[in-house]
Amino acid sequence: TSSSSTSSSTSRLKMLLPGHRDAIGALLGPGGKRMRDLTSRLNTRITISNRYDYFPGTLNRVVLVEGDRSSVIEAVGEMYNMLNKVTLPSEDLSRIDYEWIKRDLEGIKLVIPNSLCGKFIGVNGKNRIKVQSEQRVNISTFELRKITQTHIDLNETYLFFEGEEENLRKAADIVLDLLEAESNHKLSDNLSYPRLDRIQTTSSPLVRIKILIPAYAIRKFIGHIGKQIDDLTSEWDCHIKVSDYGHLFPGTSEGVI
Repeated sequence: TSSSSTSSSTSRLKMLLPGHRDAIGALLGPGGKRMRDLTSRLNTRITISNRYDYFPGTLNRVVLVEGDRSSVIEAVGEMYNMLNKVTLPSEDLSRIDYEWIKRDLEGIKLVIPNSLCGKFIGVNGKNRIKVQSEQRVNISTFELRKITQTHIDLNETYLFFEGEEENLRKAADIVLDLLEAESNHKLSDNLSYPRLDRIQTTSSPLVRIKILIPAYAIRKFIGHIGKQIDDLTSEWDCHIKVSDYGHLFPGTSEGVI
C-alpha cells in the first residue's frame, strides 16, 4: 500500500504497525482517505507492507515514511495518534494478548540498522539511559540474531519507544539524527523480508492446509520473537502464516494458521 510521493525524499523512517486487525484501518481511514489527506498535507510518501508481510519475529507490518525531516516526524506523530485511538475488544482477546497489543498501540517501534543499535545504546547502556531521562520515554531493544540466520539480508532490528506523543516525536528525531549522521549505515527501503528457506529450490508442487487455533493460543504457538515458528519452518521446510490478532475465522473464536 503506497500513498503520495515527494520530489526529494531527504529523510526516511520505518515504523512497525501494531498487530491488530483495526490498526491498518485506523491509518487508512474509509477508502484510504485519511492516509491520502495525511500524505498530501505533509507532502510525504508512506508505504505499507502487504497483508501477512511482517517484520521478522513479529506480527507487525512495516510502514516506510519518506519526505523532508520535519514532515516525517510530523507524520510519525500523527500516525501514533491514529493508532493510539484504536479500541481493543477485550472479549475477543486473551488477557495476555490484550495487554501485549495495547502496549503496542501506546508506543512506536522504529527500525534501525543492526550496525547502529550498539551506538544508540552506548557503552553499558549509557546513551539509552540518557535519551530515556532527557526525553522521558522508555526504550526497549530486541535481539534478532537468530532471525538474521533465516532471513535474506536482514540487517535491521527495532527500538520500541513508550511515552507521551511529544516525547515520542523527539525520540524519533533522535533516531533520524543517528541515521543521517551515519551515512555508511543506511536504512533499507525493504518492506518484505523473505526467508532463506522459502526460496523454491525444486519444482515439487506445494501442498497447503489451513488449521484453526484458539485465539488465546496464537502467541504461544508463535513463540518468543517468533522463535517457535522459525524452528518449525526451518525443520520442516514449510511456510507458515498466522492470521492477524483479532482476525478470527467466521463464526468461531479461533485464528487461522
